[in-house]
Amino acid sequence: MNLALALAGLAVCASAVAGDLPLPGPDPLGYPLPPIWLQLVSYLTLTLHFLAMNLTIGSLAIYLWLRATGKRHNERLARYLGSILPLGTSYLITFGVPPLLFVQVLYGQMFYSSSILIGFHWILVIPLVIFFYGVFYWQKLAKDPGRPGLVAFSFLAAVAMLAVGFFYVNNITLSFSPERWVDMYRNSPAGHNLNLEEPTLFARWLLILVPGLTVAGVAILFRGVLMLKWGWAEEGRHNQRLAVRVAILGMVLEAAAGAWTLAMLPHGVRAYVTSGGWPTLLLGLGIVLAGGGIWLIVLGSNRSSLAFPTLAALALFFALMPLVALRDLVRLEYLRPHFSLVDIPVNLQWGMASLFGGFLLMGLGFLAVLHVLVVPKLVAARRVELDRTS
Repeated sequence: MNLALALAGLAVCASAVAGDLPLPGPDPLGYPLPPIWLQLVSYLTLTLHFLAMNLTIGSLAIYLWLRATGKRHNERLARYLGSILPLGTSYLITFGVPPLLFVQVLYGQMFYSSSILIGFHWILVIPLVIFFYGVFYWQKLAKDPGRPGLVAFSFLAAVAMLAVGFFYVNNITLSFSPERWVDMYRNSPAGHNLNLEEPTLFARWLLILVPGLTVAGVAILFRGVLMLKWGWAEEGRHNQRLAVRVAILGMVLEAAAGAWTLAMLPHGVRAYVTSGGWPTLLLGLGIVLAGGGIWLIVLGSNRSSLAFPTLAALALFFALMPLVALRDLVRLEYLRPHFSLVDIPVNLQWGMASLFGGFLLMGLGFLAVLHVLVVPKLVAARRVELDRTS
């Protein structure tokens, strides 16, 4: 069996070489499950990763804006958003590991090649993540997080986060452009490359960043509702108004980035997305659900009910998932002349898959229980702190 799988893998590799592309062959043992199952789990985990990323970078952007303006009510809201940053970063990192592993399983020969070609920048991701994670904890624990020096470090942390996202987009877009690899390697065998010739590069970068304003808007709406419930009516209304403004701004920027990305796609890929079928359905579903999330945020902007921010958060989660799936289908369309999932042999390993699935469900269940137990205590502590500082 293993010999047959190895020969099949070598055949795929040979076909790539015959096509004058430096495309390595897949793992000779093939996939441990049918690709659709690997894709579905990757969609779930990547959606969670993107939500954590959006919450973190959106909160950071608004935090820096609040520190710069220094208007009334901004100090306490800035502290609230600052307290989100280390927690959001921990989720960002934790939920980022599984989809990265699934990319390596499904598209390993492409992803490893692109990682080597931008190796210098790819290695920089590690110290950059350590830097901004440390800054977020520093400003959270500081007695005076609003002092100029610490705010300057928070700004540098934001630059580091943007750089990490930029390197990721470079790597992903380069992974489905094997026709560029030889020239890049000749240009810098040491890995000092970036995929700057990719037409969609900056549009895709914005596409994963600007939804952060909308997600952070939901977090601010949660706080506004709590302020109203605790009798802080003026501050609660201020938070709710701000939540609506930043959420709508994020969605407008996301629509612009999406249109820009679509316009810059190769003609064949753009036609694949817009001419009907699953890609068009996924795009439409994501747009409708995202619009529903914005509508719920607007409806909840003058009410003291936690139902609206909760439903808005769920709507944004379910809006992001079909767009994550669409992103993968677009990658496969790019790769279609060189690679197809159906060409890779499948060597079923249900035991290992069940073990992974069980631990994944246990981990998600543990997080859910932890939130149910801890969040009410954190909310109560926050109310005590507000009453003490009023």
